[in-house]
Amino acid sequence: MKRNHGKILIPAILPLMAALVPASVFAAAQGCDPNNPNTWTASPTWDSTASIASTAKIGAGTTIGAGSKVAGYARIGACGTIGDNVNVGYRSKLGDGVTVNNGVYLAGHTIIGDLTTVGAGTKTGGSTVIGANAVIGTGVQFSSRTRLGDNSTVANNAVFSGHAEAGNNAQIGTATLGYYVNLGDDNVVGDGTLIKPHAKSGVNVHMGMSDTIGRYAVICDNATLPDNMSLPNKYKYGCF
Repeated sequence: MKRNHGKILIPAILPLMAALVPASVFAAAQGCDPNNPNTWTASPTWDSTASIASTAKIGAGTTIGAGSKVAGYARIGACGTIGDNVNVGYRSKLGDGVTVNNGVYLAGHTIIGDLTTVGAGTKTGGSTVIGANAVIGTGVQFSSRTRLGDNSTVANNAVFSGHAEAGNNAQIGTATLGYYVNLGDDNVVGDGTLIKPHAKSGVNVHMGMSDTIGRYAVICDNATLPDNMSLPNKYKYGCF
């Protein structure tokens, strides 16, 4: 589960972390521990209404729910849980101990790291990369070629526009990241914040709630923005 790193968890993330059970906890309860290959003894199982391509590979102990589809050459690791009506796209790769809840759509070439949990109704565009030990809320939208680092948390209904990236240990509220946004490691983004295209931040940046970050704006390392702040286009904040 996400570590705090001394920062204040934003409100949208608090219920999210309580509601979503980490994949490792669920898998261990089923007798398959993604951290212990010695427990990878059970064959994968799937509902009779699920569709699994002949070229897909499903790891030991993984379960797949009703109506789900796993496309050609997709790879799902051991001890995973795939819910009902999930789409795992062509050549997607899911690590060990991944939990994907009902109604998730993973487009082709999506990569998800070990022990990550994805909330119901979330969608990824092609070639999305989500790191290990992440917790993704419900209804999150990842457009094509977006990236999220390890040990990160994303609140319900957040939006990552195409090519947007957030580094490791991110805490993203119900916010919108525009095209080609690039956030460094250990960033916090409050609920209602809009980060416009091509803006970027350094490490350990804390954005408040309902902030607006202009196009091509730069927020330097260790900066903290108050709530309801608006940065103009190309503005540099906290840079000395």
